[in-house]
Amino acid sequence: MIAAIILTAGLSSRTKGSNKLLLNYKGKKIIKHSVKSILDSKINHTVVVLGKNKTKIKKEIPKRKNISFVYNAKYKQGMASSILVGIKSLPKQTKSFFISLADMPEIKSTHYNKMISNE
Repeated sequence: MIAAIILTAGLSSRTKGSNKLLLNYKGKKIIKHSVKSILDSKINHTVVVLGKNKTKIKKEIPKRKNISFVYNAKYKQGMASSILVGIKSLPKQTKSFFISLADMPEIKSTHYNKMISNE
């Protein structure tokens, strides 16, 4: 099984009070672009690590069997704490995984698939 950990728990400190994942980009919220790319790829399971604005972020992500959510209570400590929470939440069958930032709307499913095929 190939999995992805999407890091959504950041503070968005450079966007002056707004959560950048909830900003619109090309007609959709940034988080929706990132999730769609993963769902359209050959990745089998996605773990979404939530933190700041967890309820608002979770509303933007479709409910599917291959998506699980985990809350990082220590999200203010930085990205490494979210990565650890995500790794601990991966399904036992996981053979490899991506750590994906949720604020990269230009990363497409083809990018993931190319890395998977080069595995």
